[in-house]
Amino acid sequence: MVTGGLHFVWETLHLPLYTLWKEASLAEILWDITSCTTADIIIAAVSFSTALVVIAKSRDQPRQARRFSVWLLVTGLSITTILEILNVYIWENWAYSEHMPIVPLLDVGLSPMAQWLVIPLLGLWWLKKKRGSPVAHA
Repeated sequence: MVTGGLHFVWETLHLPLYTLWKEASLAEILWDITSCTTADIIIAAVSFSTALVVIAKSRDQPRQARRFSVWLLVTGLSITTILEILNVYIWENWAYSEHMPIVPLLDVGLSPMAQWLVIPLLGLWWLKKKRGSPVAHA
């Protein structure tokens, strides 16, 4: 939940990188921003939970925190990559505009991939600043 607001802002700001920006009504745009933000919150919860499960038995606090961060990022990026491929190329729910930079090997947009690096790292930084290691309190 810590990062939900950041995901909402990101979803709103990167909207021009999708064709939806020019093709959809305001109501459709608002629905897409809201539903994508909800999906982001679910992805964040799954990523956080997966990272906790992976590091559950580790007793080494510094190593545990690093492993947690890596698993959080890997899970979020993996889910996002799969969802982008499904939604853009298989289900055709949305399309990239000519302004979306593409990650060559994955053939997915750079913005959603960057979102799943930047926002989780900001969330971890915020948690550490507020409470110490997020792993120690989970």
